[in-house]
Amino acid sequence: MLEYRKAALEDEAFLFELYVETRREEWGALGWSESELLAFLQMQFDMQMRSYAMQYPHIDSQIVYMDELKIGRILISHTEQAVHLIDLTLTERYRRRGIGTELVQNVLKLGEQSGKPVRLHVLQHNPAKGLYERLGFKVTEDRYPYVAMEWQHDQYKWEVES
Repeated sequence: MLEYRKAALEDEAFLFELYVETRREEWGALGWSESELLAFLQMQFDMQMRSYAMQYPHIDSQIVYMDELKIGRILISHTEQAVHLIDLTLTERYRRRGIGTELVQNVLKLGEQSGKPVRLHVLQHNPAKGLYERLGFKVTEDRYPYVAMEWQHDQYKWEVES
C-alpha cells in the first residue's frame, strides 16, 4: 500500500540519492571521478530544488512510501488554472511495477475533483511520456528537449482497478 508523507529536512539525503540514481548514467559518461560527479550532481540538485520553489511557490513535496520504505517522491502544485505534476520519481527497484501509474491516477483524481486540468512537462525521450499518453495526456507544446502535456477530466475517462 502506498503512503505519502510531507517531505522534511531529514529527507534531503534520500532525495539527493534518488536524484543521483536518475542522473548518474546521463552524466557518468563524462569520465569524471566519483567525487567530481557527486559534487556536480549536488549542484544540479540544489538548482533544481530552487527552480521548482521559484516557479511553484505553493509546491507540495511528498515522499512516497511502500511498507514503511521510502520509494520515491512526488511534487504537485495547485494553481487557479491547473494541478501541476512537477516531478514524479521512483527508485529503480520500484519502477515498471504499476506504482507510477497509480501515483499519476491519484493526481488525475485531484484534477477531476477540482475541475481543473492536470499539466506537466516531460523530456521528449523519457519513457514516462508513454505512460502519460496511455492515461490520456495530450501534447500541448513541443519545445525541445521537453514537451508540455495536459489531461482534461472531461475529455478522457479512466478507471482505477480496486
